[in-house]
Amino acid sequence: TTTTTTTTTTGGDAHPLLFKFTAFAPLVYHLLRSNDSVSTDSFVRSFDVEHFFDDPSRFKFSEGRSGSFFAFTPDRRYIVKTVAASEARALASMLPSYASHVSRHPASLLGRFYASCSVTFPGFSGVLHVVCFANVLHGVDKIDERYDLKGSWVHRHSAEHEQNRRKLGLDMDYDRPLLLPPAARRRLLRQCELDARFLADNGIMDYSLLVGFSFTQDDDEQQYRAASPSPPPTTTTTTAAINAS
Repeated sequence: TTTTTTTTTTGGDAHPLLFKFTAFAPLVYHLLRSNDSVSTDSFVRSFDVEHFFDDPSRFKFSEGRSGSFFAFTPDRRYIVKTVAASEARALASMLPSYASHVSRHPASLLGRFYASCSVTFPGFSGVLHVVCFANVLHGVDKIDERYDLKGSWVHRHSAEHEQNRRKLGLDMDYDRPLLLPPAARRRLLRQCELDARFLADNGIMDYSLLVGFSFTQDDDEQQYRAASPSPPPTTTTTTAAINAS
C-alpha cells in the first residue's frame, strides 16, 4: 500500500493557506474504479470543483449513530464522508482482501469505495480522514422510502419515519413486501451470505443493508421496486448495499 501526498495553496500570495492531501493506496482504488468502469477523468469531473459547494442540500450529517459529515458530488454519483482515524486504519488494513472480494464477486452488495485520503488545513489542529464511495441509489428519479436493516429489533424504530416515510426507516419500520422471483431470491441470499462471511473474516460485525424503494404506477395499482443504479427498463428489480459502520 502506497500513499501520495499533495500540497495546495490558496488565498493569494499575500495570505497563502496550505492544504495537505494524502491519498492512500491510489493504485488500488484506481483498480477498484476501473473494475466498475469508472475512468479517472469521469471520476474527477463528478466533483465539479467550481460548483461543488453551490447546493447546501447536498451536505448533511449522517442519519446513523456515527454522526459523520457527508456530501454528495454535484452529480450525486458519489458520496464523500468523514470517518474516524480508527475507521480509516481499519479500511486500510482490509483493503487488499476487500479489493479481492469485490473483484471476485462483481454482484457484491458491499459499498464500493473509490478513494481514501486525509486532509490537513489551517485552523484545524488534527487530521481529517475522508472516504469516497458510490451512491448506490444514484440513477433513480426519486427514492420514496429508504430502510437501514440490521436484522435486529433492539432500538430499531424511527419516530421520524413514522411521521414522514421519506425519512430513513429502521427494521421495525419496514412493512413493505419484497417479492422476488425464485432465482433472484437465491442469488440475493447467496450474495448476502458471501458478503457477511467476508465481513466476519475481517472482524466487522456492525453493518446494515440499505434498501431504497421507488414507487411506480402499473395498471392503476401501486407497485414497489427496490431502487437500482441501472434497473432493466421493463422489469421489477431489487438491489441493496451493505454499509459497514
